[in-house]
Amino acid sequence: MKKQLAFVMVPALAVAMVIGGAAQRDLISPASGDLRGGGALPTGPDTVYDNSTNILPFLVNGIDAEWGDGATLAGTNRCVYSIILALHSLAPGNATCDVTVRIFEGGDDPAANDPRAMLWQSDTFNSFPISPGLAQYDFEVPNIQVPETVTWTLEISFCDTESEIGSRFISPPTTGTSQSYLWNHNADGTWESIVFDIGGPNSDLGCTILAVCEGCLCGDSNCDSRFNGADIDPFFVALGDPAAWQEQFPDCNPGNLDINGDGLHNAFDIDLFFAALGQGGCP
Repeated sequence: MKKQLAFVMVPALAVAMVIGGAAQRDLISPASGDLRGGGALPTGPDTVYDNSTNILPFLVNGIDAEWGDGATLAGTNRCVYSIILALHSLAPGNATCDVTVRIFEGGDDPAANDPRAMLWQSDTFNSFPISPGLAQYDFEVPNIQVPETVTWTLEISFCDTESEIGSRFISPPTTGTSQSYLWNHNADGTWESIVFDIGGPNSDLGCTILAVCEGCLCGDSNCDSRFNGADIDPFFVALGDPAAWQEQFPDCNPGNLDINGDGLHNAFDIDLFFAALGQGGCP
């Protein structure tokens, strides 16, 4: 059963750990939970929202709860590639929880009954490893197109610890903006907007969102915003006659065809193209 949210003061030692060095960054694939190969981001994604710098000494105690925060995105890229969430665990060692991430299409009206329609939901990561202290966890999003303002939520349950685990308060954002309230998904299925009085202007939670332009989907050779078998023929047209491919698909981004990320579309992309097609997306 989902519980009511509460905020928790982070012990000074934990704050010192954060200040003393860069936060750990685990890159998680929603399809399998495996680490994204090498932790490298492909060429193209821009940071359209960044709230990772101004760390406050509080966290949301979110075990057996779903909570989230609104984000108004900067720039023009609106196909979300990745959402990076700052979680803080007060457990003395590594903990595991079941974790699910969601993105909703609005959330900029605290008088509304909910953050509007859900656009994307990750798989539920069973026994997801959470490190002690503050860490950033990068969840891959399959280029979901979003409006200018979105709400992300995180649901945590079935943890193997009774210590507090949740999102870290960080405010204000350095890229994009955020509203002065959080969203809480109650046990009865209703939503409510909450403002925590933590001595700052906003109830903002640590999050970074990366996005690419519309049509900029790795492997999408015919620019229908999908990567599937229909992309095979256009892929080889572009390989043999790039001008003919560009004439047939004038709005396509040639970077979609650069599967290995070396800045070129050539024979070295073929094997990776079919490997990506078989696994449902580029590595």
